Amino acid sequence: IEQLANGLVNNIQALIAYPNINHGGNTQGTLYYHRYSGLLSQKLLPGFFPYANGCCLLIANDRLDSSQLFDEDFFMYGEDVELSYRLGVNKLTHINKTLAFHEGNASTKNGSLFYESHILNSHFLLAKKLSKTRIDFYILILFRTIIMSLRATIRTIRIRSITPSYALIYLFINRLFK
Repeated sequence: IEQLANGLVNNIQALIAYPNINHGGNTQGTLYYHRYSGLLSQKLLPGFFPYANGCCLLIANDRLDSSQLFDEDFFMYGEDVELSYRLGVNKLTHINKTLAFHEGNASTKNGSLFYESHILNSHFLLAKKLSKTRIDFYILILFRTIIMSLRATIRTIRIRSITPSYALIYLFINRLFK
């Protein structure tokens, strides 16, 4: 915590300091999110922007007001991506000397209907939140539909469960008939 706090003191324009994350034995530094596809990367590639993983953040409360924090439209997953995008790269500081351990699946079971449906919902909600124009929104939705359909198919095969595909079909049907 002291290292994260020092990072905020040393970078007065930063609003959030974040550490490296050990997730299941894999240490991740800054993660990058692709605005169109929703894909993640550990390297900065074209079309990707950095985001601070929400499992461990130190927020400079004296530099921003609480209305600037997490978007409450998100139930679970994606709020950290939206916050990082909205604040911008200059408001985040990665403190490489620090490490937090994240116990994956503590809130949800990876591969469960709850997990799969909330991950999918967050990707489509991010399309809405990250779009700049109405046309941009439709492009993001198109890309998300393609990528999330591929993701569901791959996950269905990999975990040997129909749950990821079922969650995608349920999401589409639920959105179409609302």
